[in-house]
Amino acid sequence: RGVFVDGLSQAQVTKEEEVLRCLETGGSSRRVGATQMNAQSSRSHALLTLTLERKGADGSVRVSRLNVADLAGSEKVSRTGAAGETLEEAKGINAPLSA
Repeated sequence: RGVFVDGLSQAQVTKEEEVLRCLETGGSSRRVGATQMNAQSSRSHALLTLTLERKGADGSVRVSRLNVADLAGSEKVSRTGAAGETLEEAKGINAPLSA
């Protein structure tokens, strides 16, 4: 079925509340760290694919897909004041994107 992503989850939802619960679950799994530029700088990437299916009265099915990528912060390290663990994360933050 395409590219494999370790830890990826998929959920079938039918109500707005279920969608919001999925977004909250994903958001709570993200890492953030404070820098001089951003109090909650993302330290991990997040991907969301929303697939909508609409069934017509004639039995036809229309499928729409929305892909959203929230990439972790890539601020200039010299401007963030990052040190220690946050500095090490910043150095490798985009390495997974070039795999």
